[in-house]
Amino acid sequence: MDIIAEILSADKTAEDKLKAAEDERRNILEETGRCEQRFLEDAQRQAQEYRQRKQAETDSRINEEIEEIKRGMKDGIRLLDEGFEKNHKVWEDEIFGRIIAADREVL
Repeated sequence: MDIIAEILSADKTAEDKLKAAEDERRNILEETGRCEQRFLEDAQRQAQEYRQRKQAETDSRINEEIEEIKRGMKDGIRLLDEGFEKNHKVWEDEIFGRIIAADREVL
């Protein structure tokens, strides 16, 4: 009977070790899943932060370029206004003179 008791004891020990190994395997898989989820969340967070940072940089550059274009347009309009104020009387006289001269040629 001692042999049977030893076999049963060895079998019980093996079952206990197998159960402990299965529990450890399950724990490792659960921890791996949690780690994977944390890595995924961290990667998503970092990607979102990077996207927001790049969007802010791009928006800033675009706004600077828009302001530069507006300044250029404002300067151009100012120069046109100055040119008009300076020359409009001469232009009006030239246009009027050409109209009068054209009417005289037709008559």
